[in-house]
Amino acid sequence: MDTALFKYISDRIKHDQMAEDQSQGVNTQSKPIITISRTFGCNAEEICKGLTDHFNKELKASGSEEEPWIYVNKTILNKVSEKMGVDPHFVNNASTPEERDIVQFLMMTFSKDYNTLDSKLNKALRKTTNSYLTRGNVILIGRGGVVFTKNNPTSLNVRISAPFEWRAQRISVTKDISYKEASKLVKEMDEKRDNLMKFLDPDFKSEYFDIGFNRKTMNTQFIVNSIITAFNEKVEDTSDKY
Repeated sequence: MDTALFKYISDRIKHDQMAEDQSQGVNTQSKPIITISRTFGCNAEEICKGLTDHFNKELKASGSEEEPWIYVNKTILNKVSEKMGVDPHFVNNASTPEERDIVQFLMMTFSKDYNTLDSKLNKALRKTTNSYLTRGNVILIGRGGVVFTKNNPTSLNVRISAPFEWRAQRISVTKDISYKEASKLVKEMDEKRDNLMKFLDPDFKSEYFDIGFNRKTMNTQFIVNSIITAFNEKVEDTSDKY
């Protein structure tokens, strides 16, 4: 994408986000949320399943009438694609580089009308994400979730990463491609995910994350237990302050 165009869209989104937050008055401050951002090649499905199982057992044991915990990944992209008039089946089954671009940039680079797409895309993604944030008891996987929850005191923002070589090796095995092809894919996807975060928040900082894990050296159960502990301590600390 042209650099000047990217800067224009980024500036517009930053402005629109502030204006829309003020006009909508969406209150997510008391809603428990966990966001998980991961580098390409770091699977998070098992982690999310472990977290939802744990929190839902707690809700059941306490007799709480709160909404059950759920985790959301492609669901957000599906809803946004529907709002953008793109078939979700096409999005979920992207295979070519061009199709993967659509998945990663949420159809951004293929619109003929950039001037209206930046606002339309931003509103569609924010509206869909805010519906989950308003609900609470949600784990958001990827899709820039941390951008929407960075100021929420009852959210825990998690970053899962691993060394490049380890991720490339895993992708090589899971996709049955050569290590060279896998390395190229990992590099491309890392760049696209970085660009997506910058697209959602031009001032994005790694400090938005509360805690991080190395997927190469830490197993699923350790990460699940650590997230539970960190989340409970952050929520308890928040309740003491307010």
